[in-house]
Amino acid sequence: MTSQSGSATLYSLIALSFSSLLLSALVGPQIVMARRIAIHEAEMQRKLQLEEAIMSILLALPSDPTPRIDSPIDPIWATISRTQNQSVLLSIEDVSSSLNLNTIGTTWLSQDPIAMELATAGAVREIQRLRSSGGISPRTSLEGIVPQDAMGSIFGIYGYAHPRLIDKEGLEALLRPRLGDSSSTLAARIVSYRNAYEGNYSRFYSMFGKDLGQAALIVSPMPLINVHFIDERLLRIILSLQFNGEPLPNPDAALTAITSARGFREITSESLRLMVDTREGQDEVFALLGVQTWFWRIGAEDSERRLRAIVARIPGREGNDNFRIISKRWLKLEEPAS
Repeated sequence: MTSQSGSATLYSLIALSFSSLLLSALVGPQIVMARRIAIHEAEMQRKLQLEEAIMSILLALPSDPTPRIDSPIDPIWATISRTQNQSVLLSIEDVSSSLNLNTIGTTWLSQDPIAMELATAGAVREIQRLRSSGGISPRTSLEGIVPQDAMGSIFGIYGYAHPRLIDKEGLEALLRPRLGDSSSTLAARIVSYRNAYEGNYSRFYSMFGKDLGQAALIVSPMPLINVHFIDERLLRIILSLQFNGEPLPNPDAALTAITSARGFREITSESLRLMVDTREGQDEVFALLGVQTWFWRIGAEDSERRLRAIVARIPGREGNDNFRIISKRWLKLEEPAS
């Protein structure tokens, strides 16, 4: 081989290397970008799948053949169980069958059976302070106010304000951001509503709906807690409260009747009233205890993440309730679901 041919070969190799480097410089970023786009599209597809799973449960809720009763034997639970072997796991949980810290009146929170579940003697005062400063949300620190093991089982943050269970000051604090100066007078009218025990939303709305406007979604005369899903400890606490200044006649018998029946059948509003003996003027117990769920937590998860949605049941006139997602939260699997 001559020196000229060797040089030509060397130059060819240099040129080829330079071309390869140039091609890599030009094509490399495009390959990386294409990979990123593919990952992003796969991520969006997984999120869409979880969103659609949540919507499938939301759309199934109104199809309950007993719409005035929510219980573990409703068809929705069979729908969820059929998904457990698929790529998306679904769950549904009642989150309003506890004492809503935003709406239960301080006179109820101060009764011994409930007050004993709070962390300190000054907890009721702290709850009032939190309410007046914007309310209690999932991000509110309740350390030193409510024991961690009591949240979700005894106390919660979801639920409507019942006219007979909230005090005027508490209701006014809820209405003021929406209604301004008119909230005080309206709150006084609502808490003195004499027919609040009837659980008749149509009548309540005809009296207060126009004045409440959008704030109508805050207040409801319907019973707050579903006896099918209430924690047994909370059920015992409620049945041991004083109503109209006196304890219920047979709280232990009521506890046994409810917990026994809910394990195998649906309890109607009428049968619930037969299970709980009351004296005259003690109907407030049925403002607390009912057979419907007003707020659900629906979950959907795959191998990497979970989606949690809070769904509100919006009371409607003539019993035509609606279901609406009021919040959504994305979590990685290692994060707590609460």
